[in-house]
Amino acid sequence: MAFFALWSLLTLAMVTSVNTIAIRGAVGGVNFSTGERPARLDFSDFKDSGPAFDLFIQSFRLFQQQNQSSVISYYRICGIHGHPYTAWDGVNGPGFNRGYCPHGSILFPPWHRPYLALFEELIWTNAQRIVERYPYSERPRYREAARTLRLPYWDWTSNPEMPALVSEPSIEINGPGGRYNVSNPLYEYAFHPQPPAAEFPPGDYVSAWFCWAFRQKKNKSAHLFD
Repeated sequence: MAFFALWSLLTLAMVTSVNTIAIRGAVGGVNFSTGERPARLDFSDFKDSGPAFDLFIQSFRLFQQQNQSSVISYYRICGIHGHPYTAWDGVNGPGFNRGYCPHGSILFPPWHRPYLALFEELIWTNAQRIVERYPYSERPRYREAARTLRLPYWDWTSNPEMPALVSEPSIEINGPGGRYNVSNPLYEYAFHPQPPAAEFPPGDYVSAWFCWAFRQKKNKSAHLFD
């Protein structure tokens, strides 16, 4: 019942907002007759998947580099889940501190699914552009990887330790120009520019983390944005 109530509210918002962002999710590889779609990989397997992982890292970096004022930028999309508590797509959130995420509520699972679908769609869309930069000889396998690209998952029930890769500042991938090291988007996000005080008010518990947000695997006091 809660799901249908939430769906009704989302539908109403889509109808009444002239600037509504349509959330379709990643559509590549979906069989619309049977509903079958590409399987997600555990992160421990995904990091060794070759083309899919190469595209994921590049797509994620491109996502983070987008202008923070854009409604579909990494900064604004992450803001739907928490800070900064500002309107997204012309609508203010009804949750804690006017945020959107219903933490601690039975509405969290159905709310989080379209949120992740939007996040995944933007990663997937970036991959479709990046793949066309690869040399002709490599393009077929990277196109297939891009078509079926999905967000990986972390099975913390089988291994509660945060994946080591998220604590590495740089990472080696195979890009259109060959193998090279890039800054790891899973490790940190650098604000560009630094957010205004109106979005991170002085005294707010997140404001002390200003210049960047990053993860550390072992330090429990690490700045953790998820």
